[in-house]
Amino acid sequence: MSVREFHDGRGREWRAWEVRPDELDVRTKDEDYLASIYYTGWIVFEDTSGGEKRRLHPIPKGWADLPDRDLEGLLDQAQLVPKRRLTGD
Repeated sequence: MSVREFHDGRGREWRAWEVRPDELDVRTKDEDYLASIYYTGWIVFEDTSGGEKRRLHPIPKGWADLPDRDLEGLLDQAQLVPKRRLTGD
């Protein structure tokens, strides 16, 4: 699995990695509805400060080898992942 770290144009540091449902643990795969929706996989973009997470589907070929500015373009296309709220919050 490729993991990339890069800075966007505003100086925020991001980490990006791909998730492929066929590589998930069986228990996780059964619980993760995304595995059935995005069966070919997706890229997770996470702000390293923990403030934001985004998801991009489908996985573009060669994404892990792109220059940072092109990776930022993929980040801009990715959908924001809502923060999970724990019961009682």
